[in-house]
Amino acid sequence: MDKNWKKRTVCLVSAAMLLAAGAGTGRAMAYFTTYALASGGATLALGVPQTEITEEVVDGEKQVTIQNVGEYDCYVRLRAFAGGEYPLTYTYSGNWEQGADGYFYYRPVLAPGTLADRLDIQISALKDPLAEDSTLPVDFNVIVVQEYTPVLYDDVGNPYADWNMTEASVTVPVQEEREGESE
Repeated sequence: MDKNWKKRTVCLVSAAMLLAAGAGTGRAMAYFTTYALASGGATLALGVPQTEITEEVVDGEKQVTIQNVGEYDCYVRLRAFAGGEYPLTYTYSGNWEQGADGYFYYRPVLAPGTLADRLDIQISALKDPLAEDSTLPVDFNVIVVQEYTPVLYDDVGNPYADWNMTEASVTVPVQEEREGESE
């Protein structure tokens, strides 16, 4: 009888453990069998854009062009400095727009391999540096600072620039592919 009692106890304990395990299985099975339908796709860009600036001086005028040499779309802006006593004048196309902060913004997205329109910078008073009435030195510097930022997209898919973003804070820009569009 002692043997039967041990067998019954082992069977009861096993059955209790099986029931306890089975009680939690329903939720686990529901988790693993639930699904959601998704459609569309997204192109994932895992990097940051890169630009290259070219500055040439032609007849006392600095001609600046910027090229996207990276693999990702970007926005670019630039600003020039020549010292407070030398005011600058700019000649540029409609794609460049002067901001209230002193930067010039290139409004279209600069795609990889694309060259931005040229922006010309000249010291206003520099008509003829060798003229007797010129107060400008023969040698001078116009320093151009150029920045870029990756193209980001809002909830609707419109591109925008975030000029406060740093390389350390770049997450991953995602460019969604719209239904019916192809590259």
